[in-house]
Amino acid sequence: PGFTERTNVTGVYVSAGMEFYPGDNTMVGVSGYFNSVEAKVPLGQQVKSDTYAASVYLRHKLENGPVIDGQFSMGSMGFDTDRQLQFVGTGQRLESSTDDLLVSGALGVSWDLDTGIGTFSPGVEGRYATVDLSTVRESGGALGLAIERETFKSTQARAGLDYEKKGEAFQINATAQYVHEFEDGPQLLAANFTQGTGPNANFVLDQADSDWVEVGVWAHAGNGPIQLGVGFDTTIGRDTADAQVFSASATYRF
Repeated sequence: PGFTERTNVTGVYVSAGMEFYPGDNTMVGVSGYFNSVEAKVPLGQQVKSDTYAASVYLRHKLENGPVIDGQFSMGSMGFDTDRQLQFVGTGQRLESSTDDLLVSGALGVSWDLDTGIGTFSPGVEGRYATVDLSTVRESGGALGLAIERETFKSTQARAGLDYEKKGEAFQINATAQYVHEFEDGPQLLAANFTQGTGPNANFVLDQADSDWVEVGVWAHAGNGPIQLGVGFDTTIGRDTADAQVFSASATYRF
């Protein structure tokens, strides 16, 4: 009982970077990123995730040809959990904290097609990401769990269309991407009591989705150094993560 309740998730993200233009058709950038997400899950439990990452990215347009984009990122993904339970009349508060290495990269090719109603950019991209998930160990009581997790890997092929329309003080962007995931995702979760001595109990996880669509639309206003924006992103045809995201942003360029 209680596990069918809806989960409320709140979060914040902050990013900053610098871009350099060594040529008319080339851009190189570096950036830093922080994201914090907190959820109050059923039965009074809580989980929080903080992610820090640094990225290097490149964009180069060939003469009368396609645009090549690349990115490499490395960082840390941390999880903090907090749950409370009763055992033979005694309350236990069980907590855990982990920090895991995150590495990701992407390489894509696209073509900019200028029209009277905006710029359409069909393209393809490959993405790879891995998170070296460590063992979770709860402290605070005899019922604390030790959970061994498999390394998370994702290898994706993407094909889609981006759209951009710029005005003097207003800009609209939209995207539609078909995604194929080559990895099946972690298959097992092994758990035991932190103070346990017997073999782990293995739990089979749901297999990752293999094909879905991602769409998004954003609007930005401002023709000076400050730009404000709102956006909406969603997934279509995905069983394990049916997500809709509304976002707002403020950008300052100098």
